[in-house]
Amino acid sequence: MGKLKQLALGLLIALTLSTIPATLAQQSVTVPETSSTIIIDGVLDMVTEWNCSIVVTWSNPLDGGEYDTVYLLHNATHYLIASVLYDPDNIDDDFFEVRVSWGNTIYRYVLSEGSATIELYNVTDGEETLSSNATGIMTSSSPSQHWLYVELGIPKEEWNSTTTAYLLFIHRHTFKIDTTSKYPEAANVTDPSTWLRVDYKVTLGEYKVVLTFRDRDGNPIDYVAERSYAEISFLNGTTYATISPTSSSIEVLLPPENYTITFYVYGIPIFNTTIEVNANITAIYTLENLKHIVFPYGEVIGIVEYPGKIACLYLEPMNQIGMLISNTTEPTALRLFPRATWNFTFVTVLNALNFTYNPFTKSLLAYTKENLSAIIMMGAPEEYPVFYLANGTLKGYVYNHEMKELDAWITANSIYKIYHSEQPFAITINGTALKKGIDYVVDVFNVTTIYAGNGELRVYYKNPTDIELLLQNPRAKIFIATPYSFNGSYIVRVYNDTKLVTTVTGEFVSTVPMTVIEVPLELDEPGTYRIEVTITDEDSNQTLGTLSATYEVEAPTAPLPSWEYYLLLIVIALLVAALVVSFRAARHVIYEERKYVKKKGE
Repeated sequence: MGKLKQLALGLLIALTLSTIPATLAQQSVTVPETSSTIIIDGVLDMVTEWNCSIVVTWSNPLDGGEYDTVYLLHNATHYLIASVLYDPDNIDDDFFEVRVSWGNTIYRYVLSEGSATIELYNVTDGEETLSSNATGIMTSSSPSQHWLYVELGIPKEEWNSTTTAYLLFIHRHTFKIDTTSKYPEAANVTDPSTWLRVDYKVTLGEYKVVLTFRDRDGNPIDYVAERSYAEISFLNGTTYATISPTSSSIEVLLPPENYTITFYVYGIPIFNTTIEVNANITAIYTLENLKHIVFPYGEVIGIVEYPGKIACLYLEPMNQIGMLISNTTEPTALRLFPRATWNFTFVTVLNALNFTYNPFTKSLLAYTKENLSAIIMMGAPEEYPVFYLANGTLKGYVYNHEMKELDAWITANSIYKIYHSEQPFAITINGTALKKGIDYVVDVFNVTTIYAGNGELRVYYKNPTDIELLLQNPRAKIFIATPYSFNGSYIVRVYNDTKLVTTVTGEFVSTVPMTVIEVPLELDEPGTYRIEVTITDEDSNQTLGTLSATYEVEAPTAPLPSWEYYLLLIVIALLVAALVVSFRAARHVIYEERKYVKKKGE
């Protein structure tokens, strides 16, 4: 499986490059001044407060399909920073840090999850603790809310009212692992020249451009206001500004120039156009690949990557199934993001080229084939195993909740990740066990990464085998009933009372459905013996079972003579008697002869 693993790792790299939507990698931004009053309350109002802010975003390390986002504004008195951060747990253990450098000074602001307390340190003076007049808050995540919201207002006097600063944003997670993410992602935390340059201006330009968007059904798109932004670039590709919307519109002042406008929702580019700015512009655009579904449980947002279009998007939560049909000239990304209270989750996506699914936020990122292509989303109760990632096509999914066995049909040598509350007992492909640590690994999040080939993939979440022990001196017979083949080993320990008499070990390759192993015991000394047998699946590193039984060996006794023995004795006695009789008769004859025969001369 070594070559397969290398191939799968290469495919994973390709998947990583193909499924992570383009994130912004700006080295500098220009932040406009706002006249709106922003209340620091942990609620990001994208209509009257944070609209038209500058946006930077980066991938979250806990899930490459989720993002951390920062919004930047300023007014006459304050520098304004807001953030939306991904956090899948419900424990107040995250931290958000803003490092700022201006002139020869470096400050560090720290906010803790669920707190309105700001810690300020003067890094230039050796982490000296300072008192800040800033106002800030960081909300908490919860089982139904996997996002943290940050708002921070810093008086301009604290930064000497600078119009140019270098900023570094850091999000620290302690969800099962302690890790941090930052923007810029390639920045050196001790070198401000690698941080994001921020220029604070009054206005960006002289012409007002208002672009209003509608979804494919003609509805306003305010439902994605806090998860969308427009990237405004020069025709050579250089980014001029990235702006958050006001409800369903982008409003910005631009200098005269030709621009490319790309609109993103949940990190997926779904619209692109060019505009020539030499006067005020007002325009309305329809986003053919944005769909909003509202039903009694909540709502679901469906997105197909530009230039693809949604031909059909159907969701039936009661029947736990969904279908998307897209029409595109090349493979494109689909994003589904539910805001719902249903008690089930998508467990797999069938017929997608590849996909990732976050069971915490229930958000899906999948790639469809070119031309008219359909994928099926299958749902199940939340305690079912979930395909977290598939770098290859899945053709089927069946889970037996009572037996705790998952069957899936895969069509490519690839990588698959499965999330479940329990770790797998064993994993097989086409009835043969995969090797734990080589063909699959399980991380601290209970996500199992599998490197597998074509065929039937089966995951056992409890021991499916059965073991019986039969003692027949001078051997022990071990019977192993198993639904799959594996490389195994056995240990037979023989005890006389509590004393270990002998140990017998061996290896075997199981056969389906039954494997019989005979182990010689050679118990010669009389006594009571306890035989203990342990069977191990060496591929899965699992003990299949340990059985024990007792056996009596008695002291040897003289055997009772059989009837043949007595018959032989009788025959011998008769022979002896006959010989004696014959001998006596012979002597009598000789005596008689002597009686009647005289010697010469008598």
